[in-house]
Amino acid sequence: MGRTKMSEEQFMENRKSILNAALNILVEKGIDDVSARKVATALNMTATNIYNYYENKDELLFAMQNYGFEMLYNLLEESHQPSQTPLENIRNFINTYLSFAIDHSKIYALMFGDYFQKYHQFASKSNHFKSYFIDYTTNKLKFPETTFNTIDQAKKNNPRIANDDTNKLILKLFSAAHGFIVLYNNGVLSSIVPNEIEFLKENVDYLIKPFEHYESA
Repeated sequence: MGRTKMSEEQFMENRKSILNAALNILVEKGIDDVSARKVATALNMTATNIYNYYENKDELLFAMQNYGFEMLYNLLEESHQPSQTPLENIRNFINTYLSFAIDHSKIYALMFGDYFQKYHQFASKSNHFKSYFIDYTTNKLKFPETTFNTIDQAKKNNPRIANDDTNKLILKLFSAAHGFIVLYNNGVLSSIVPNEIEFLKENVDYLIKPFEHYESA
């Protein structure tokens, strides 16, 4: 069954079914169990048929990674509350990021794991693949516009960071939170601190500290 024998809508629906089956295997069994044969078995298809929708395993893994980035993007967008202060929304942003990384640890590990460099190279050169991590037209991290606006508002209240580049400030937040998550998901934190969740909560306060209102003497 080739693509030319079905509508574009049906083709995309089948691609989505394959992606969901692969994600289920990833979450339930791990990345090593994600294969065309096992995905096909889950969908009562032939392994060969999988390649009518994804060129190879790499492309399927890239789609899985992008699914994770898109999910994170949407959660961060939803975390913004217009009625709250910039500082409260930065806290929402960090808590949402940490919760996603913990609750979807296997997807998160795939997003930033061994395949990330391949994903980055593929997305940067593709004309049809929409990346949800980096905007390759501007070479900026792809976060919701509300996140950039929130950081901009927080900068106005703090002369120490007022002239800092917003994209770099978000990158610093992301990098620090990512470091904590890697240690948590790898089990390192549990061997160092008595309560790793409490440790992560304490570090949320640490991460938002630079954005607190500051008045020079």
